[in-house]
Amino acid sequence: MSIDLWTSIWTIICFILLYLILRFILLKPINDNVEKRNKDIAEKLQEKRVAEAKLSEEKLKLGDQIKEVNDQARQMIRDSKQSDADKSDEVINAAHEEANSMIEKVSDDIEDLKSREQNVAVEHMDELVLGLSSRILGKEIK
Repeated sequence: MSIDLWTSIWTIICFILLYLILRFILLKPINDNVEKRNKDIAEKLQEKRVAEAKLSEEKLKLGDQIKEVNDQARQMIRDSKQSDADKSDEVINAAHEEANSMIEKVSDDIEDLKSREQNVAVEHMDELVLGLSSRILGKEIK
């Protein structure tokens, strides 16, 4: 077995031609598809990074909004408690005023009643004195 020079040259030429044909017919479209897929993947990764950045920003905004709403709710509760306390104080003060007014009215009524009873007693004093004297002395005094 010997190596023929012309066969080797023709084999190399055929191999180079086959490589060039395959390169332009098969490898170029395959490389184009691979490059296109790499670009698509790079774009999708970039979109993912942008979406993650937006999501992170929205989470921060949402956290700030939640904090603000919680602060407003706490303030509303404080205001409500203060308002309730104020209303409670108003009701209690009104009740005290009404009770004092009623006590004053009753005291005035008692004073009026005392005065009337004293006047009645003074008006009938002479009859009472005569009645008691007659009982004590045992005879009727006129």
